[in-house]
Amino acid sequence: MITNVYCFLHKNVKKLLGKSQNPERYMDFVYIINARDDYMFTNETIGNWFINDKSYETNTITLYKSDLFFGENTVSRGTKICLNEKNIDSKKNIQFEKAEDAWLFMLENSFIPDGWRNSGFCQTGYIYEEGKWCLSSWIWTSAAVARCCIKLGKITMAKNIADAYIRKQLPDGGWVVRYDYTNKRVIPVVAPNDSAYIANNALLEVYLATLDAKYLEAAEKTAQWIINTARLDGLVYLGYDNSNGNWITNVNIVDIGFTAGLFAKLYNITQKNEYLIFLKKFINAYIKSFYNHHIGAFATSIDKNGKPQGGFFGRGQAWALEGLIPAYIVMQTNELKQIIIHVTDYIIKNQQKTGAWPYNFCKLFMGPDCKGTSVIAKSLLDWYKINNSNKKINDSVLKAMDWCKKHTCLNGEATGGIFSKNVEGAIVHHLYTSTAFVYSTAYALEVLSEIGEFKYDSNK
Repeated sequence: MITNVYCFLHKNVKKLLGKSQNPERYMDFVYIINARDDYMFTNETIGNWFINDKSYETNTITLYKSDLFFGENTVSRGTKICLNEKNIDSKKNIQFEKAEDAWLFMLENSFIPDGWRNSGFCQTGYIYEEGKWCLSSWIWTSAAVARCCIKLGKITMAKNIADAYIRKQLPDGGWVVRYDYTNKRVIPVVAPNDSAYIANNALLEVYLATLDAKYLEAAEKTAQWIINTARLDGLVYLGYDNSNGNWITNVNIVDIGFTAGLFAKLYNITQKNEYLIFLKKFINAYIKSFYNHHIGAFATSIDKNGKPQGGFFGRGQAWALEGLIPAYIVMQTNELKQIIIHVTDYIIKNQQKTGAWPYNFCKLFMGPDCKGTSVIAKSLLDWYKINNSNKKINDSVLKAMDWCKKHTCLNGEATGGIFSKNVEGAIVHHLYTSTAFVYSTAYALEVLSEIGEFKYDSNK
């Protein structure tokens, strides 16, 4: 098997490379080809390998495990690692007429093949201007693809993702869900909220579809770890650095809201009271920390002192609802119902005439959120199915889906991506780029499926 690694190099390795075969003076990335399954090379000499597409001979240098910082973008421009091999050549010439067909195509062709880091998961995003996939360390986003596959009846594909998660699950029950970067080092982040998202949307959905106990057991393992590591008031931390075990406590984000979804679903499945107790505690602490009763929305983040900051992240309202709605189904409190109603009203009020939602409701210059519009639409639809008294919700969902269809790439390597320029391109080091997320495409397909506008045809 060919294994490919794309990573940052320590400075001492760059110096050694500078003395051999005249590589470029400033070397940021390297990918290594070696006939082994394991890409962590320790005390071994690498065989034939490549840096920035330049070949180097055997025994050029010895790379140690500590020499490698795994980079976010596993793909250099023009590298075809994200395509199923049968589609490598044909993808260039494919042209879709309907966005929903392109969306399905993207899901099926975003999987990282065997031999690459995080094989079995999907690439997270595609940078249109750069012509490359990105953020392959964000494994949590593949859970949305698994859930979508279940809704479409593609059970085997969903099981493959869930099995990949079980293989990657840490002994305590969480996952290294992404890699963050500082000027000095790479931080492998183990995040309780993203781990809950994985357990809820991949493991439990596959369990309900197959009744295979291993998926339920893995999800319960995650839940127990979250209960054991949460704050005393029930709020979860942003994450911890898996390289040193230190928790990140100086900031927290609205995204942790979807943690509640795991405990609500686990309680429905198992009827274990410990999940209900933690759910109530978490929801109370989350609302107290993030919810602005005057505005009717959730703050983007809070600082170490619990002070709200960052305005109101559009997609963050959906992440909050992904936890609040399942919690309401279980708890049935009027307070929670009223909060959900106020948040959905606020979301509809801030929908743009085009049908998209801003990246930040208070900072319109950040641009429309191509990654969040379908996610928000899904949360609105989930609430509409429970409380359909507000007909504006249905209209808002249809308007959002029309925008998603109009902003979908229908041909080329970016086929199926929903694109618009916004500030989130900064996370892939290209401010105001058109960067689509695969999970947004999965959410869009789910919405169309649930409103009856799309049905997967296995004979196509």
